[in-house]
Amino acid sequence: TSALTRPGQFVNIKLAGKYLRRPISVCDYDDSTITLLYKVVGEGTQQMADMKAGETLDVLVGLGNGFHTEKSGDLPLLIGGGVGIPPLYRLCKDLIAEGKQPRVILGFNTAEEVFYEKEFAALTASLPDDRKAFCWINKQTALEEFCMYNLSSFVDVKKGTCRFDSDDFISLLELCDTWENGAYFSELAFEEKIPIAAEREDSILRDESVFWTEYLYSPYGYHALIAGTFGGEDVPLTGFPKGTDAGNGGVFQTENVLAMCSQSLYKDEIWDFFMLQLSEEKQSMSGFPVRRSSMEKAMQTALDFDDGTTYVGSREVKIGPATQEEMDEMAAYIEGITVCDYYNEEIWQVVREEADMYFAGDQTAAQAAEKIQGRVSLYLSEQS
Repeated sequence: TSALTRPGQFVNIKLAGKYLRRPISVCDYDDSTITLLYKVVGEGTQQMADMKAGETLDVLVGLGNGFHTEKSGDLPLLIGGGVGIPPLYRLCKDLIAEGKQPRVILGFNTAEEVFYEKEFAALTASLPDDRKAFCWINKQTALEEFCMYNLSSFVDVKKGTCRFDSDDFISLLELCDTWENGAYFSELAFEEKIPIAAEREDSILRDESVFWTEYLYSPYGYHALIAGTFGGEDVPLTGFPKGTDAGNGGVFQTENVLAMCSQSLYKDEIWDFFMLQLSEEKQSMSGFPVRRSSMEKAMQTALDFDDGTTYVGSREVKIGPATQEEMDEMAAYIEGITVCDYYNEEIWQVVREEADMYFAGDQTAAQAAEKIQGRVSLYLSEQS
């Protein structure tokens, strides 16, 4: 079995009287045995089923590329059905051995065809089942996290249109409704936010929750997050939603937006002011500069920074300078962002009002979405 190096590989079996070999995926293996699972559907598999212990087979072993588990995240989801189920067993086994926490979904045509469910259950029985997706989240905070500064997903300002009546927005409302009622985080007093933010970080570190929303404000701030909060562990940056139009899902949150009236009598002076804001001197004051040269300097500053301090939850943590790998990962993520945030107070208030009525049980998610669509469409038409 030394030719088997990864889960997901297969063997090719030669059977007496059969011209073509039978390819069978490998369910599991050790130093001296290979476990194969198959369904008898023809002469070949029937011939295999009739074999007795001690008989020999001509088998080509270690075929296929298999799964590269090192590319997996910490919480992989394994989905398989029918003949796709057996190779997932060894994959699940190896992922657990690497300290990851896979979840498995198996599909079968009928209840009578279910197989190996107990073996999978035994594998995953030791995994924690009390982890939350988010720490300290409620209906209102979820709506803020997923929608408040992501209105561009549902509003096209240039065209003056919106799509709050879409299935994905209705699904978003229904997702928010799965949590308990609470307060909008943005409306809490500053002293109320501090312990909540600390608890969110501590929850991640205690492995009690999986996700949080992070606002990256500078190259050194990114280093403080990775080296301080997570102790240098590999932390994936995941934007939502991802897609052709949304890039990697990340969003640029602009600090200042500059514009010039086409009828202005002072266009030269205004343009000079614009250029001043883009100068090296002004850009050096920004968290993430617009100019590439200024960004490179900011990253170099993080690389050269002496020992510093950051707070992880309620603890003070000492951190050193950033690493080149951290800066490269951050820069690559920034390059993949294609969306700027869009926030409109009037539209957000409409979303809040109708969503709160849905959360209170006074209307359905579809009714809330329909009312938001109508009210925002009217607002947008009035702005054109």
